[in-house]
Amino acid sequence: MTEILWDVPLPPTQISNAELIAHPGRQCELLLETDEELGESERFHLVFEGVEAYRCTYLTAITEEMVKDAYGALVRIETSSWLGVSKRNAEFYAPQKQKPKDLQHLMICLDDGPCYEVICTNVRLPS
Repeated sequence: MTEILWDVPLPPTQISNAELIAHPGRQCELLLETDEELGESERFHLVFEGVEAYRCTYLTAITEEMVKDAYGALVRIETSSWLGVSKRNAEFYAPQKQKPKDLQHLMICLDDGPCYEVICTNVRLPS
């Protein structure tokens, strides 16, 4: 099951550049840009915080489920085997008597890929 957090505000075919940039402090930024040939270019920034893991999948490795669930939208994946990292997260914090971080599996899929996935605690969406 998925929950839509943000829809790309234009057809995903108009995204000419998608780049996931790792920043210090366990942050990643997803930059989406439109093609200048279509007129004035637009940029959208999504910032992922408390990043535990991320991955990128391209054209031939993209699954039907990725396209069905996340094409043109950032979604939260409710049931995810990749979120097994959250069990390790809980095990890490238990001896320190700290509350484990609430992790979420987020995904967005664009034309021919890339399909970006991030395990993180929070995301800041474009306004």
